[in-house]
Amino acid sequence: MTTLTLSASLDTVTARPLFAQLSELRGVDLNIDASGVERLGAQALQVLLAARKCWQSDGRVFRVWNPSEGLRDALAMAGAQILLEEGHTA
Repeated sequence: MTTLTLSASLDTVTARPLFAQLSELRGVDLNIDASGVERLGAQALQVLLAARKCWQSDGRVFRVWNPSEGLRDALAMAGAQILLEEGHTA
């Protein structure tokens, strides 16, 4: 299982590097440490949701764990709490 730690600010500037990191990790089971996230923008949210869908279609584990309160709040406002559910097909 590979772990990726998210940065504090996930915004337009960080969305592209996040996409690149996730692209390099595709095909492995992935834990995403979200403990330090303070802000979540729409573009970064789209990247994370698309990645979850890719991992799910590949039958791999995609887990966002230890989400910060800021991330939980942002996901609730966007109606995207599904990101906190483990995404995989068994």
